[in-house]
Amino acid sequence: MAEASRRRVAPWALAAGLAALAALLWLACSTLGGMAWRDALFPAVLVPSALLVALRRRALAARPGAAVLAAVLPVGLLLCAYMPAIVSVSWDGYAHYRAANRIAQGRVTVSSLADDVLYDMDGIYDVGLYPLGTSDDDWHPNWESILSEEGMDHANARFEELDEVVSTRKTNVTPWEPTTVGRLPNALGLAVGDLLDAPVLVRLFLGRVCNLLVYAAVMALAASWLRRGGWVVFAVAVTPTLVFMACNYSYDPFAISLVTLAASRFVGELQRPDERLTAGRAAWILVPFLVGTVTKAVFVASALMLLFMPRTKFADARGHRAWVCACCATAAAVLATFAVPFLLAGGSVGADTRGGATDIDSRRQLAFLLAHPVTYLATLVGSFLWAFNPVAVFQQLPVNLCYLPMPGGWPLMAAGWLCLVLLAALLDRGPVDDRWRGPAVGWGTFAGIALSLVLMATALYLGYTDVGAPLVSGIQVRYLLFEISPFLLVCLNFGTGPRRRLEARLEAVGGTGPARRVMGALPQAALWAGFCLLWAVAAFGFLVRF
Repeated sequence: MAEASRRRVAPWALAAGLAALAALLWLACSTLGGMAWRDALFPAVLVPSALLVALRRRALAARPGAAVLAAVLPVGLLLCAYMPAIVSVSWDGYAHYRAANRIAQGRVTVSSLADDVLYDMDGIYDVGLYPLGTSDDDWHPNWESILSEEGMDHANARFEELDEVVSTRKTNVTPWEPTTVGRLPNALGLAVGDLLDAPVLVRLFLGRVCNLLVYAAVMALAASWLRRGGWVVFAVAVTPTLVFMACNYSYDPFAISLVTLAASRFVGELQRPDERLTAGRAAWILVPFLVGTVTKAVFVASALMLLFMPRTKFADARGHRAWVCACCATAAAVLATFAVPFLLAGGSVGADTRGGATDIDSRRQLAFLLAHPVTYLATLVGSFLWAFNPVAVFQQLPVNLCYLPMPGGWPLMAAGWLCLVLLAALLDRGPVDDRWRGPAVGWGTFAGIALSLVLMATALYLGYTDVGAPLVSGIQVRYLLFEISPFLLVCLNFGTGPRRRLEARLEAVGGTGPARRVMGALPQAALWAGFCLLWAVAAFGFLVRF
């Protein structure tokens, strides 16, 4: 009876009730409880979010796409409010903000001194509590101080002061480049702020929120299309590192969500062997893949996965040939975005000295690579073993807040995330996955992923590493997130075997009934695991700071 009454509650009434509860909690905590207004947001958002998941747990367990929105959006909005005003809290945030701001404003840019600070990779020294040179370790003490309540208020007040000094500048029209598409979500939020004539702090918040909304929406769409495997996408979507980037200025979350959408649509077609692949459904695979990989063109080799679309999906051989040609044309278009400029420049790319390298020359590096292929192969192997060793992956992939201090208890959070993604990849499978799994598509996809990583390392070797260096500079563990969805959905598809074996063991221990109840509760367990993981990162990374 109680469950039936909950189902009769209209969605709009539930939303209104939860919003009212959030407002009351915030007022009570910030006034009666004596909490700072920023800290009072935590219980004001957590309690209604937890109630939503508890009241709608069965509906959310049946719809992984909706579960993505329920888990990611509330804590993501809170993180957008908790982020320090400086945009360089995330990787290259100053460059992403500058590019997004130019897209939003066009040729005539109205900027203030606050924008100048945001454009500076060391802008924290202009707004933090410690000026540059006051400590032996200037970088980390500043980041920790700016996360304190005093530091946040100091930075916000400083930005409001700098925002009063405004100038209008005419710049050249921002040329289109491959990364422009990836920065559109951030640019959209900044454009809305300009329309509202909002101050700089509000514009920063809106840019972050739009990036988060687009990320969550695309991930939810990807999880919704799959007949089985939606919880694999859910596990990827709640990766704390990805959610952190989505709440900042970065094109990585948008690109990764689109690659995830392309992979889920591809697997969804494999799960529907009796349905023809129409032009519209083919576009749902190729367009997200094109837009997602064009920002990081070196990962285009994962398009090899798409060539394993079964011939039975087409009415005749001509249709299959058209699909292969479309896949090749998509990959060629992505490759052209960096191959054509490279060739026009005579085999030279701009040197990137941010990593500390001083002897960067792409022409000489390319000549060295071609003259010593065996040596370069050893360089690649050594670089991958160094950058992607299990310890580094565990420390940097699941829970990585870039320059901000790691949340307390992060090893438990990282271990929880690894358990979540592996169990989802092994257990969220059905008979539809038994039909299409096999060594050809699995190893073919893995080969495409491996080739993408080789291309990524080669690009860094040419433009980021000293000539003839024994290791490639600049390889980061977070780059694995670009390929994690195809790997989990395709390469780790072992069909229903793991699920059947687990259920058989549970039946041997407790009987058929309890075993079925446990297996039926797995989606709800995954939902709560992802929910608690993100809120733990928010609590111990931003609220309980010291």
